[in-house]
Amino acid sequence: MTDGRPCPLADTREPDPPARFSILIPLGFTRGLAEQCVRAWTAEQRYPRDRYKLLIAAPARCDVAEIALLGSMLGAQDQIVSIDADHDITLVAEAARRVRGEVLIFTEGHCIPEPDFLQACDRAFAEHPEWAGFSGGSKPLVHNLLSEIEAEMYVDDIERNLREHPWLTVLDQCFVVKRTAYETSGGLDVRFGHFAEHVLAARLHRAGMAIGFDPRAAIAHHYVGDIAELIEFARDYGHGQASFASEAGSDPCGDLFSPPDVWRTRIAVEPAVGRRMVRLLLADLPAVFRRQRSAPGTTVPRKRVWLRGLARWSRSAFMPGGIRLRLRVLTLKARSLRLRAWLGLRNRRRAPRACWQSTTLPRRWAGSRRWRSSPQSASRATRTSRSGRRRPPG
Repeated sequence: MTDGRPCPLADTREPDPPARFSILIPLGFTRGLAEQCVRAWTAEQRYPRDRYKLLIAAPARCDVAEIALLGSMLGAQDQIVSIDADHDITLVAEAARRVRGEVLIFTEGHCIPEPDFLQACDRAFAEHPEWAGFSGGSKPLVHNLLSEIEAEMYVDDIERNLREHPWLTVLDQCFVVKRTAYETSGGLDVRFGHFAEHVLAARLHRAGMAIGFDPRAAIAHHYVGDIAELIEFARDYGHGQASFASEAGSDPCGDLFSPPDVWRTRIAVEPAVGRRMVRLLLADLPAVFRRQRSAPGTTVPRKRVWLRGLARWSRSAFMPGGIRLRLRVLTLKARSLRLRAWLGLRNRRRAPRACWQSTTLPRRWAGSRRWRSSPQSASRATRTSRSGRRRPPG
């Protein structure tokens, strides 16, 4: 969305009087849906237009034509501001500092709200006055196989956290929070990237504020279906998670998080450590093949222990940080889950055709199409002995 030219926008604060809702939309990763997103907020909401305002946070270098198009769709109370940043979290955190609405709505430029979204927000706060905020429902928008896999990966975790976790209920795709509660908690900490939403949830919880979940206030979230962008997001999230883990001892909310696996095993995936271990193993090679007894304290042959160690440390020595390997494993696991789900559905569809097959069907005939082609084969199968010989009819 950049053409290399600075975006000619003024950095001004939202004028008074404040509206009921301030909607914050970052333009860091719009995925081609910025126009549809803004139109859904400005023209399709069944809510009084003067009771909510949009603040669009655009990177400093942006497509001037796109900004002009979005600006033509805004009302007199809405704004587009230029922010010297590219990351979605930085853009939306800075935008939150510039608004004065009673309630802040955090969303993304590739999310499309339902027409009754704002009405559902009012109902949620009326029914739960004890809530300082809540996360809304997220419906996946998919367009290729990878986007379907991506949605299956994320939607399950999102639903589990929002419905079952005692405090991990902040979803930056669709998060509605009272401005006073957001400011009291310290807001989004941009140092942690996309992991900042979990840190914000922990700080709200530690401050004694209740964050709920109401699926009636729903948005449709577009999953990109592009491996490069998916890896970029995973790296950003992982970097933020590891950065927080490094400061967890001094953070007042550090005890609420368990250290991630990559942090606990960071020495094992350090390339310098891996190369040193490989050199030590290679130096021990003559002794390993000279002695045939088991490794100390085990019954496993020494050769096998040596080979396992070489394989383990070679991965970290020749794959920097082990990140690439972990991402490949994650992708393969996702594809495996998708394949198992597809095969399970296919088997359920084929179950009625297979239910007539006899348990006495000989193994050499079990895969034959001739014996699965018609239900009449069942009667032939029941006349078959366990030895595989057919009994004469009748």
